[in-house]
Amino acid sequence: MAPAVTIDRALNGNSIQTADDSHYSKATDRKYVKKTPQEKAKITYQRAVDIIKEKLPKMIPLKALLKIDLGGDDGPLYLDARGEPKLVAAAEGEPDCQLKIKPEYVIQFAEGKLEPRYGLFKGTVPALRCSKYD
Repeated sequence: MAPAVTIDRALNGNSIQTADDSHYSKATDRKYVKKTPQEKAKITYQRAVDIIKEKLPKMIPLKALLKIDLGGDDGPLYLDARGEPKLVAAAEGEPDCQLKIKPEYVIQFAEGKLEPRYGLFKGTVPALRCSKYD
């Protein structure tokens, strides 16, 4: 019996996801090719970054520099909310807080599937260190 297939609208219909959570994308010959774990991780990482960028206007009250380590190959990202909030690859000065979190957890927070208190301390403890508040 073939697995159930649903269209993944987040990727504009250019991929499908099977019931066993395998991801496939359209190849040039119109056949579906299974994504490698590296491709899936890259898509998950980019989706987490997009969610963070979408939420930047809500970060104004933070008034701090936050180092976010999503485990990507490009290194950590910095959320600079000392002025107008922006997400940058490098920042001047020592970050006020450092957050190490898996991209999957960012996505689950945004979807309301994971309570933030649980995700911050899941896996590596401590995942959140704030020098500004110590």
